[in-house]
Amino acid sequence: MKGRLFMYNENSKKLLNLHPNEAAFLKKYNFVILNKNLSYGKSYPSHWHDYFECEIVLEGSANHGYNNTNYRIFPGYAYLLSYVDTHSVTPLTNMKIFSVCFNENFLPNEITDIISVKARSCSCFFSSIEMAYITKRIERINSIDINIDFYQHTVTAMITEIILLILQKSNISDSTITPSLAQQTISYIMRHFREHISLNSISKQLLITPKHLGVVFKKNTDMSFNEYLNNVRLEYACNLLITSDLL
Repeated sequence: MKGRLFMYNENSKKLLNLHPNEAAFLKKYNFVILNKNLSYGKSYPSHWHDYFECEIVLEGSANHGYNNTNYRIFPGYAYLLSYVDTHSVTPLTNMKIFSVCFNENFLPNEITDIISVKARSCSCFFSSIEMAYITKRIERINSIDINIDFYQHTVTAMITEIILLILQKSNISDSTITPSLAQQTISYIMRHFREHISLNSISKQLLITPKHLGVVFKKNTDMSFNEYLNNVRLEYACNLLITSDLL
């Protein structure tokens, strides 16, 4: 399946980066694979997603705007994006990028929670030997017939392996993450901060009292729930103001 990139809706002032067929596939299978071909001379402006994304540069180079940071990406570079992140791509040459868009139900909860909290730290560079292995895995993923038995399980396992490699290369481990209850709360905030959420609504999701959750959260983050939520929303708004006109 070949991806179509960054269709701009002037009415909503929001970048829509999935073709309707791709969006339908994402909804059905919780993921969609895009083999992106980016053209030199065409800029892909700052935008955000309502899903997670894993991207690996296969060919070419570009200036990559990630939140309020700009740097060069080139073959072997890989990164993860969560709901809170904004990014832009300005190709310096023609490019090929392997991209996986996925919903929060695609990966095991433990991995999704880590990505939700640590996505901005999840970038790395794969060596030529590592890229040879990853490229073979990508070719295998692209060749799998959607109609075979256990298609979704097979592809999920292979993509999970690639994402775990990115986490490992980024020096992210489960020992660096805050205790489970606080981590689950942070992960929920990162996924739903654009919505009306509260300590009460999350505590119902986690089947505990708001008071207990508030105490545990502040103990592990040194911030109250509302302070943390407001900081996430403020940072996101600042990123949009700095990098785009999406507000």
